[in-house]
Amino acid sequence: GGITFRHRFLYVGRAFYREWIALRPLAEPGQWRVCFGAIEIGRIDVSASTDIPKGNYHRMMAPRLR
Repeated sequence: GGITFRHRFLYVGRAFYREWIALRPLAEPGQWRVCFGAIEIGRIDVSASTDIPKGNYHRMMAPRLR
């Protein structure tokens, strides 16, 4: 499954197809947590410039382990 956020296509994983995904802001500007319920499944950085062509998926960063 994928989502669109701030004009970027993000691949979140096949297991999350048709599931509710939350985007929660982090303290750093442009950084967002991607969550399934209370579980963080990844992070995205929309402040970084990208050379990925429009219509192609961006990858999430791995979540921080506690």
